[in-house]
Amino acid sequence: MSQLESETKSLITANPTQKDAILQKAEQTKSTATAKINQTYANVANSYNYSIVKMNKAPSGMQHSMAPFFMSLAFYIGSMIGAMLIVVAYKSFSPLIGRWKAYTYTEIAIILISMIAPLLIVALSKSMLHFDSNTYWQLWVNHSIELFASLNVNLIFSLILGQLGIMINMPFMLTQVVSGAGLIPRPILPDFFKVMSNISPCFYSIRADYNILYGGNNTHTLWLQLLTIGIVAIIIHLAIVAFQKKRTPLVQPS
Repeated sequence: MSQLESETKSLITANPTQKDAILQKAEQTKSTATAKINQTYANVANSYNYSIVKMNKAPSGMQHSMAPFFMSLAFYIGSMIGAMLIVVAYKSFSPLIGRWKAYTYTEIAIILISMIAPLLIVALSKSMLHFDSNTYWQLWVNHSIELFASLNVNLIFSLILGQLGIMINMPFMLTQVVSGAGLIPRPILPDFFKVMSNISPCFYSIRADYNILYGGNNTHTLWLQLLTIGIVAIIIHLAIVAFQKKRTPLVQPS
């Protein structure tokens, strides 16, 4: 069509007296070309079938669509701060009672925190999202596992570097804002964040939250993957504790 338009303008410029005849012929050519194009592509619309399956369709309102992201991220940020405080207690008691006993108490503390803290936070979410009791307890399970995994992940570098471990835990937390896929779907994430999502507690927690709140499959698989992250982190802890040098207590017990 662009070529036809250019040729028509050139012919009119060269033969202004035959303008009407030239325009009439150009219009005929345009009609013939359009008919051939329509005939050629008439069946394209029917050449394939598609089916759209909507999953995790959230109700209208940002409080619904963003709830899984903010809940999961809030727990992870809390775990980062919690790990920093927990490691202080571990390093204080390990010279007095032994590093293995101190680490055992550390894990017991992590399990108790993981079970108790989500009771309150999920209850606060319930007041905004108005979900039923069954959903409440499923969210509690999800975020208990998330908090357990997150505390253990953040504890890795805290055990190695002490409070300076936050220098590594903070950037890792920031990557989860993207790799958690609560803002941008995982299929269109850059490759780096796709890789990070595999070890991101927030990624599995956000997906499970969407399943619980708005419908979806494989929630138990997500929980298992989240729990696996926590268990792998514990194995890394054991290696760190095993290679730590025995420290002499500043105050000898009487």
